[in-house]
Amino acid sequence: MPACSTKIQEELNLDKTQFGFLGSVVYFGQTLGSALAAALLNSCPPKYVLIFCLVCNLATLIIFTFTDVYAVLIASRGLTGLF
Repeated sequence: MPACSTKIQEELNLDKTQFGFLGSVVYFGQTLGSALAAALLNSCPPKYVLIFCLVCNLATLIIFTFTDVYAVLIASRGLTGLF
């Protein structure tokens, strides 16, 4: 996101704190996803877990691209990190 940060901030009318949280919430998702991954991969075939995560990641990125609602943007970034 750093390459287009100014444009995103202007289009969405975000202050620096909101934009910073938007950029960092993906790492919270990654932390949670890493903790859940071991249990999920032990209980389900890895092929199906990866397919599910790939499809969900794609969906969250599409949602992030087409919305301008801040709460949806935060949820989308967090779920991107999770998947």
